[in-house]
Amino acid sequence: MHYLRFPLSPEATARLRDPAIAAQIAIDHDHYRVAAVLPHALRASLVADLDADPAPLLVPAPGAAVTQTRVRVRKPDQPLGRGHVVIEAVAEQASWFDADPTLEAEVLAELKRCAREVAAAHGNCRVFCDVLAPGLRWNVLAE
Repeated sequence: MHYLRFPLSPEATARLRDPAIAAQIAIDHDHYRVAAVLPHALRASLVADLDADPAPLLVPAPGAAVTQTRVRVRKPDQPLGRGHVVIEAVAEQASWFDADPTLEAEVLAELKRCAREVAAAHGNCRVFCDVLAPGLRWNVLAE
């Protein structure tokens, strides 16, 4: 199964909810271009998903603009323990050793935030990074 998740503006959400406005999905790539009108049942399913969308894991501080596009926080497919989250660079990195200092600072800020949340929720936390694994990836979980 493949899926794509992205935020919609309030205007786009309102347009998707309005059955009087035609909705389509399109791919615009140099080597592949296609568009298709969304069938009613699929559109209704997407609107239902908007109503049930989970809260994002990466939440900006109140009043702060969303500027961290190079780092994401996600729940792993196979958690190793309670509260397990993965903090990682969005773009591929050869290894932790190759990360630029600005990206490391962004990852560290999210790592600290997540560690505080896991420790507050579970009374403790463990943080680890496999420096030889591909990418810049840290794990936070309760012990």
